[in-house]
Amino acid sequence: MYGSVAIDGGTVLVTASRPLNNDNERVDGVYIFERNAEGRWAYAGVLTEEWPGAVMLNGNLATTSGYPAGIKIFERGATGWALTGTIPIELGHVFRIEDGSIYVRQEQISIPSCSPPYQQFRKVNGVWAQVATIGGERCDSTVGDVNDGRAIIVRWPYEGGTQPPAEIFAPTGGSAWAPIASIPPPQAGAPRDWFGPWGSIRGDTAYIDRGYFYRYSNGNSGGSWVPAARLVEPEVEIFPSSYEGKLRGNFLYLRGEEQDYELNSQDWEVDLQWRVLRVYRQTPAGFAYHARLNADYDVWGWAVSEDGRQVAAFGANHNNSTYSESLRLYVFDVPQTTSFPGTQQDGFSAGNFSRWTATAGQFAVVPSGATRVLRQSSLAGEAGAHLTAVDWWDQAIEADMRPLEFAGDDRWFGLVTRRTDALNYYYVTFRSPSRISMRRMQDGVYTELGYINAPASFQPGRNYRVRFESVGDQHVVFMDGFPMLHVKDDTLSRGHPGIAGYRTRFDVDNVIVSGGTRLLLRLDSRLRAWSDGYLTTGGTWGFAGDGLRQSDPQADVRWISKIAVGNQVVSTRVRPRSHGTADDPWIGLAAHVVDESNYYYLTLRRSQQLSLRRLVNGQIQELARVPQAFTLGAWHDLRLEIIGTRIRAFVNGDLKIEVTDPTLSGRYGRNALLMWKTTADVESYVAYEP
Repeated sequence: MYGSVAIDGGTVLVTASRPLNNDNERVDGVYIFERNAEGRWAYAGVLTEEWPGAVMLNGNLATTSGYPAGIKIFERGATGWALTGTIPIELGHVFRIEDGSIYVRQEQISIPSCSPPYQQFRKVNGVWAQVATIGGERCDSTVGDVNDGRAIIVRWPYEGGTQPPAEIFAPTGGSAWAPIASIPPPQAGAPRDWFGPWGSIRGDTAYIDRGYFYRYSNGNSGGSWVPAARLVEPEVEIFPSSYEGKLRGNFLYLRGEEQDYELNSQDWEVDLQWRVLRVYRQTPAGFAYHARLNADYDVWGWAVSEDGRQVAAFGANHNNSTYSESLRLYVFDVPQTTSFPGTQQDGFSAGNFSRWTATAGQFAVVPSGATRVLRQSSLAGEAGAHLTAVDWWDQAIEADMRPLEFAGDDRWFGLVTRRTDALNYYYVTFRSPSRISMRRMQDGVYTELGYINAPASFQPGRNYRVRFESVGDQHVVFMDGFPMLHVKDDTLSRGHPGIAGYRTRFDVDNVIVSGGTRLLLRLDSRLRAWSDGYLTTGGTWGFAGDGLRQSDPQADVRWISKIAVGNQVVSTRVRPRSHGTADDPWIGLAAHVVDESNYYYLTLRRSQQLSLRRLVNGQIQELARVPQAFTLGAWHDLRLEIIGTRIRAFVNGDLKIEVTDPTLSGRYGRNALLMWKTTADVESYVAYEP
């Protein structure tokens, strides 16, 4: 069972409680893992076998700290690690090792007693000694960070009250660091939890939880720290669970809740938590989302190397409502830059499927309503078609799939990833009557990796939006925007995406293929807690049943997300309840919201029309309009997606409008739920970049 971890320069130190025998007699210690020339991690011995508390590492200097042993100091020489000193401070916690100095925070023994200032220790004439203090006596909760010869301390009062400023200190060469600047809370008189207590500093950049960036500007007399930005993406995972941000190398690391792979619980009393690490890379324009580090399940403790390129983490052994010990240890390598093969789509509008290689079944492109689809019309046996020009390690395939006829139970339609030949691939099957099964075909032998019962039986004639991701060793299935099934398997490494079925006639349309996971922007529904964080104007909102209700019939509602992306899919399940006094009230969705004067939007109108429009520099221009019957008091599923210059609009899963429009292409935008003189219930809202 792991308790603390540190990583730097190809070395991992981890605190662990290790079993000695079947009677569960255990020994506690700090254990060493090192990376060899081939890049593999291997066990390299014991640093110490006593109760070690927390461990810290920087280069050839390491510490352990824990009551009652105090702080033990280890140094690595030519013959390995050796104990070279002790700092006899009870409840002393090493929060940073940098440039040969050890920085200690002494914890309060009881509240409201106060604790000494932060302390800096260095080796003087071969002996570790305190050389300076940072800040004054601490009578509140504080968390500090030291980097590049400066320190930041964020205060958080225990007993409420207003939030004091964060303080920045610099060494003077004397016995105390000097305060050189302060950062006030983002709002005067803010409560204590407005920002902090976690903060991190590097160069001219400071980060304070939750999401606040500051930069040092010397444009005025003496220079000052000024607000630079606030981090909002990906908004579903940053707030409210993020804390302990760390600036290391060119990156910011934050821990937040995984919202995309975590499966929905049907039991409101089951509280599942799956925390991941999010990585943001600093660019000339600010910090941009770079990567998500997914352990198998929950990340409990973690550490990042000095250069920001390696992360060690430990976490839970499973993700359910029962107790889970910290039995898994991970190391992540984070590349300085990333590249992806881009996003491809095929709507079969050219009347052929020339990009596809059919291996079984009877495929043809046929008209269907307002579009063309790829139809598989055989019930005789297996069917499959694949994009053989796509041969990637990481891949995701998403499509509208409509079963037309099942030749009995346990017949299916599905998606394929990493197919190299007829004997090797991953696939997900949506099986009649109601089973979702993820499988691996290896050397002609199939293995079921996981399964789940679908929310309802699969109905012939109903369209299902399905997605299958195989990224690294993680494989995830989505249906109608919601996660259904997640497994880990690293057997097959690369290949082609495709579609497949067995003794089922089905249609396929609007295929999207990308080289990674989707970027989830919002996922709110009756099965999940409704998140805050929208920029909302207009309307009177409250909870109703398992969703939200807007009850003002005269309101102009703009419920806008915070994150701007390029390609995007946004959908909602709504129930219009009444209309106000207006010519043609409506409810709808917006996508690619560049600003309040530039966006696309889809409206379901009282006149029984579905209208797709664009707003360009404040001027409304209608792109398409089709008849669409709807009834007050009935549920309706709306979906609007923009992939490149293609815009598609759906009602209840059926494609109603498809146009090409480049007017706002190449610009990032947000998404929104809109209402004009309409009251409605909202059961779900899903938005992501595919």
